[in-house]
Amino acid sequence: MDEPLQDVRLFASLRREHREILERVLVDQDLHHGHVLFRQGDKAGGMIGLYVLRSGELTVQVSGPKGGFATVTTIQPGEVVGLIGLVVPEAKRTGTLVANGRARV
Repeated sequence: MDEPLQDVRLFASLRREHREILERVLVDQDLHHGHVLFRQGDKAGGMIGLYVLRSGELTVQVSGPKGGFATVTTIQPGEVVGLIGLVVPEAKRTGTLVANGRARV
């Protein structure tokens, strides 16, 4: 049986049966270049906005003081983004998450 979360550091210490419960609620989404998963300032709000990058690359961008965007980091396969919504559901997104080419979350 494929265990997509076993190699994700955040979930690696969970028991296998707990990872399997999480895997049952995951929804794969294929992204094209430039697809925006969420925008800076959006409400974070819970598990719905939690993403595990399975393939491809994502960039996190923040808006600059004079407009435009700056890339602050690049997300690689196996990394998790959107955790702020689990910790502080009423929080706002701190950056915009954009697919840098084809990707799957």
